[in-house]
Amino acid sequence: MIRMPQEQNLGRRLRQICAATPAINAQIRHFAAGTVLLQAGDVATALYLVNRGCLRMIYNDGEHDITLKFFTEDQAVSSFASFYNQVPSAFSLVCVEDVELLELRRTQVMQMIEQRPEVLRLAMDALSKRLGEYTLLLARAKTTPEERYQQLVLTSPAIEQRLTQSMLASYLGISPVSLSRMRKRLGIIK
Repeated sequence: MIRMPQEQNLGRRLRQICAATPAINAQIRHFAAGTVLLQAGDVATALYLVNRGCLRMIYNDGEHDITLKFFTEDQAVSSFASFYNQVPSAFSLVCVEDVELLELRRTQVMQMIEQRPEVLRLAMDALSKRLGEYTLLLARAKTTPEERYQQLVLTSPAIEQRLTQSMLASYLGISPVSLSRMRKRLGIIK
């Protein structure tokens, strides 16, 4: 996961806009670890801002769940293409931990865009950044699991403590046993 400061700022800015626009009536929602917010094949009807907790984006290749990205505090979470175009999502969103989210329904987001033109600019910024992340995700396929692990630890040092070994292995594209061996080889575990 590459967590860019701009993405954190997006979540904070959208939260401020929601607070300053009472007619939007965004809801604070709590979900337990393991809750599936969006199932692959369903249409996304909400955009979430993470107040507290961690979620993961999962793609199932027919045999395995592959973790594509993690979302933590101050990040916006949804299947954006599904949410905007009202088409089925290619992936699932699952709560890694108990989470507190600010939930915006599609009608609320469209209302915000109409009432607050800066929201459209924020959305465009977020989408362009997410597109860049997806480009990096494709490039990541050319890196070794060890390089991916080192990049994750470098960009999000605290995320590892929030994940199970199998979630982390799924993100790296290796088995939990291979992850354990790699961490031992790197001197992270003895």
